[in-house]
Amino acid sequence: MLICKDHARFELKGPMTFQEAVLRLKLAVEAARKKRIAKLLIDVREIEKIDVPGIGQRYWLVTEMESSAQGAVKIVMIARPEFIDHEKVGVTIAANRNLDMNIFATEADALAWLLAP
Repeated sequence: MLICKDHARFELKGPMTFQEAVLRLKLAVEAARKKRIAKLLIDVREIEKIDVPGIGQRYWLVTEMESSAQGAVKIVMIARPEFIDHEKVGVTIAANRNLDMNIFATEADALAWLLAP
C-alpha cells in the first residue's frame, strides 16, 4: 500500500482467483482502517485470470469490504471498462450497506470522486 498525502493507494496485479482478489482487497481495506486512512484508491486494472464478476460475486466483494471498512474508509476502485457494470450494481449494494464506495475506468475520475469534499 502506497500512502499519499490525502489518501492511500493499493494495486492488485497479475493472475489470481476471484477469491484471492477478495481476500487481498479485504486486507487492504482493513489495513487502511487500522492506520486511520480515510480514503483508499484501489487499482485492479492489471489483474489477470479473473472473469467479469456476476451479481453474487459483486455482493460478496462489497460485503467483505464493508466489514473491513466499518464505516471508516471511503473506497474508490479503478477497473477495466468491461469489469464495470453499466448500472453500477456493486455501488448500489455498497450504498445499501452504508459503504461509501464507487468505481471508475480512469484514475482521474476515481481521484476526483475520492478527493471531493
